[in-house]
Amino acid sequence: THLIDKIGVDKFVIHGESIGGMAASGAARKLSSRKDVDANMMPISYPTLLLCDRTFCNLTAVAQRLVGNWTGSIIPLITPSWNTDVAGDFAYAKCKKVIAQDAADAIIHDSASLKKGISTAKEITKGLTKGVGQVDETPILHRMTDYEDVGVLESKIISSHHLMKMRAPVWPADKHFEVNEAFHFAACVRRIGKVSTNIRKKKLFNSTRDMSYDEEEGIEITAIFSRDKDDDDLNEDDGGSVDAIIKIWESLARCDGLTGMPLGAAIKEGQDCVVDWLSNLVTLGCQTVAISAENRLRRENNGAGYATFNDFVVE
Repeated sequence: THLIDKIGVDKFVIHGESIGGMAASGAARKLSSRKDVDANMMPISYPTLLLCDRTFCNLTAVAQRLVGNWTGSIIPLITPSWNTDVAGDFAYAKCKKVIAQDAADAIIHDSASLKKGISTAKEITKGLTKGVGQVDETPILHRMTDYEDVGVLESKIISSHHLMKMRAPVWPADKHFEVNEAFHFAACVRRIGKVSTNIRKKKLFNSTRDMSYDEEEGIEITAIFSRDKDDDDLNEDDGGSVDAIIKIWESLARCDGLTGMPLGAAIKEGQDCVVDWLSNLVTLGCQTVAISAENRLRRENNGAGYATFNDFVVE
């Protein structure tokens, strides 16, 4: 407020990097709530731009991903007077805003990033930002199927009435997906990845079993398949089905959707990270770029007509 009231600065950018994003978002939210007018009695909004650079959605989420889940109950005790809800301040700041994020940041995990907090609040928690980004426990249904090493619909432990509740979201009746639907998606993708990996390892084993190895340099790969009998049934005689699974996984693993992280990398981080990836995809993914481009073209044409596919082709 000193810059505005005493010095007379009317245009400025607030930039916060890492933990500085917490102060930047809080300042922007407070300044944007002011009701100022210029000499012509036109409303003025401050700041001109808020830029949060590689920051987090809240401090607890960062600590859990960086140190361990146990910090979730410790951080509030050592920072009782701190407002670390960066996602909330960022969302309520009434100014132009930019998020710059690095999915491979060494300190702030992608699932604890401001980008993730905003997308989760918009897609899952109905605008609530408190607690977003913190580690979510995988539902028992999907933990048990992972333990059994079978697909979600093949579990012998989970009763059938739980499985009957699972269904895919249908547009436009379901404008947002639910958490259990997102975890179901994560479990299915993880299963496809495991089956594809086992098929690849089996092919490698079959191609090298006739080769000789020194005793000290030998490899023991048969154990990989002895515990996964269902996947052993998928052999080279299945032809197209085996190749199809591998191709499906290759496509899924490389899917990025402008989230900053391939789906295959998110799977390695855990099923809750896949839920975060999915939230980022539907909230900040490539479709938002296409919609913005279409709206821009419509404004340039004074509202006449819609953009076609050819308007978005990149050569």
